[in-house]
Amino acid sequence: MDYTNLYGYYLDEGLKLLDTKEEIEIVKTHGLNSKFTKDLSELRILKITERCNKLIVLAGYF
Repeated sequence: MDYTNLYGYYLDEGLKLLDTKEEIEIVKTHGLNSKFTKDLSELRILKITERCNKLIVLAGYF
C-alpha cells in the first residue's frame, strides 16, 4: 500500500487517517529530545514503511 500522501502531516492527524489493522510503530529521528514523548501534535510524518506486517512511521520536525 502507498502511504506517501501522508508525508508532512502532523503525527496525530496522520495516525487518525491511517485506516489499518496492522500494528504501527513510531520511530523518532535522531536529535529529538524528551519533547518527543510529551507533545505529538508538533511532530510530522517523515516516512512510512512496511516491515514484518508492521507499519514503521518515522516522525520528526521539518
